[in-house]
Amino acid sequence: MNRWARGPIFTIGRSTRTLAQFVALLREENVTRLVAVRAIPRSRRTPQFNADTLPDSLAAEGIAYRHLPDLGGRRHHRPTASNPRHSFRDEVRQSRATAEAAQ
Repeated sequence: MNRWARGPIFTIGRSTRTLAQFVALLREENVTRLVAVRAIPRSRRTPQFNADTLPDSLAAEGIAYRHLPDLGGRRHHRPTASNPRHSFRDEVRQSRATAEAAQ
């Protein structure tokens, strides 16, 4: 078995957290490996999460990093559905597909 496939899978958003806050959240759950699924792992607002800096920052904290953009992708505008649960169902389907691809 691939060492990246062991254990539970958690999701976390980087939001506007500092790197210290982000690492603290990972540590709370004993996360030792992080897989980034962003298609374009760059941000002007939160450069601490860019692909050219985050792997080294996490390695210094004992957390491995891997970028797998095929598991994520860019967000696309979805028209507002008449059924408010429609978008939620789409998100669940997408999450299931991502989890299945990770196995």
